[in-house]
Amino acid sequence: MPTTRSRSSRPPTSTPCSIASDPRRGRARRPRRSACRPARLPAVTDVDVATLYILPTRLNLTTFNAQQTRVNTALQNYQAIQAAYQALPTTGTLTVAQEEVAQQASNLSKYLTITINELTAMTAIHAFLWEAGHMTDLDGANARSSAAYGINDGAQIAGVYSAAERDTAGFLYAAEKITVLTQAPHGRVSGINNAGQVVGDSAADLASARRAFLWDAGRVIELGTLGGTGSEARAINDGGQVAGSAHLDGDSAVHAFRYSGAGLTDLGTLGGKNSMAYGMNNAGEVVGAAQTADQGAEHAFLYRQGAMTDLGTLGGIDSQADGINDGGWIVGWSRTLGGVRRAFLWRTGWMVDLNSLVSAGPGIWLEEATAVNAAGEIVANASNGHAYLIALPAELR
Repeated sequence: MPTTRSRSSRPPTSTPCSIASDPRRGRARRPRRSACRPARLPAVTDVDVATLYILPTRLNLTTFNAQQTRVNTALQNYQAIQAAYQALPTTGTLTVAQEEVAQQASNLSKYLTITINELTAMTAIHAFLWEAGHMTDLDGANARSSAAYGINDGAQIAGVYSAAERDTAGFLYAAEKITVLTQAPHGRVSGINNAGQVVGDSAADLASARRAFLWDAGRVIELGTLGGTGSEARAINDGGQVAGSAHLDGDSAVHAFRYSGAGLTDLGTLGGKNSMAYGMNNAGEVVGAAQTADQGAEHAFLYRQGAMTDLGTLGGIDSQADGINDGGWIVGWSRTLGGVRRAFLWRTGWMVDLNSLVSAGPGIWLEEATAVNAAGEIVANASNGHAYLIALPAELR
């Protein structure tokens, strides 16, 4: 059964910055750039994901707990009568007592299904906008769940609705209005730039390969592949360049790509078979993860001026770069020598564990940094399931 647990209701310190997030993973996406004022922020601002378990209004934990108790009681009663029901004869006429057992089992089964469905509805996950300590629900009509994956300086948000099993639809939120990107069927979106252009991937039907697309004011441009069947777009900059990943001929491998208006450019790998792009800045510099020559590891990379550079790790086997700002700051995650995932910041040739620069609190560590803006503010996810907004002290910037 779904469960929830109480967390601190301490409100985040007020800040002019905005965060759009994927609450299913606690993934906070990049803050708006022009509206941020680092001097007014604390070192780490905690966005409490406990408030993400919401209905159209905040989830009432008393109601939730009462419903969960009803589910557990119905389950126990059903389990108690299940053995007697399974022992009933499959042929012949049932006695009055046996008929009562069969009817009771049927009623309990129906009641259990209803109460579980009601409990599931209570824990629906919604996309949100967090700004100045306030969380806005971006729920869409008839959506089973939703998630926000990108935000621009104008507080336009790109995200995904799940309207039915396995089916998705991309959406654009602007000026308190939600527009579903119907031009990209079964769409998933992952990025938006300051011109309101959106990127993601879509498919003609659920059985077809997904293809990267660029959405611009209702017009969809399919970006193609690197010779294979599928592709996905993960980031777009203000110049309209797109970064993502695509299959090669025969779907033998997946390589990171950059699109600049005339086909996909294969960015290669670090000597291995595959690579994936996750972020890009306005200079067209791309970051992601690529397999190394020994094929046993994936390292964060920076693609700049036609060459892919290995950013290394924090001592472990794997690392991944998720975001890059216009100043060349790169953030992501890396394994340590002990195999623990830690958020990192890479600047001027050095990868640093973010936990050595700021503290999220006793017994808590930052696991992955997902984005960094022009002001050097970083959003990250921590081991306690919370999202954090980080403003480094002036002497560290």
